[in-house]
Amino acid sequence: MKIMAKDDFGFVVTCTEGVVGMSAATGDSVLTTWHDRAENTTGGGRNIFLPGEFEIGNILLKGVSSSEKNTIYKVTSADGTICHFGQLTAVPNAAMLEEVGENIAVAIIAVGKDFDAKKVDELIDKISPAVALICGDGALMPTVQAESGATKHEGEFAFSKAQLTADNTLVHFLV
Repeated sequence: MKIMAKDDFGFVVTCTEGVVGMSAATGDSVLTTWHDRAENTTGGGRNIFLPGEFEIGNILLKGVSSSEKNTIYKVTSADGTICHFGQLTAVPNAAMLEEVGENIAVAIIAVGKDFDAKKVDELIDKISPAVALICGDGALMPTVQAESGATKHEGEFAFSKAQLTADNTLVHFLV
């Protein structure tokens, strides 16, 4: 599986089953776009911007509303499970995290004026992903780095399912 930063809040995830694009460019919520093949990423995809469960090909998408303007998306494929938390303003409570589900291998968390480095750390502690990818306001990345020990990662972040273990959370911010 490969993850590449698209902009401050967006990512493109390439997995065996296809390509999933995640972007907060539609306001405060995440727009998830799915394409069935890596070479087919223009037009013809499916846009999902509402809560609910969607199965497209062999990818399961689950959207859980965390507020009036934000949906958390969990993407499960044969390559692993990724959860994009969108633009949170508060750390999700236990009931919401239970609805999202367990076994989040990679968490994509946006830092911003309403969701600071301390809240990022609190969320990481609650969900214990193998990898946490931090995105968002670039001016806040030094604080995130100081709080969580995040390392800067440029370009594509590639990993296999076997490399994802819950023993130790790796925290990166993609640029």
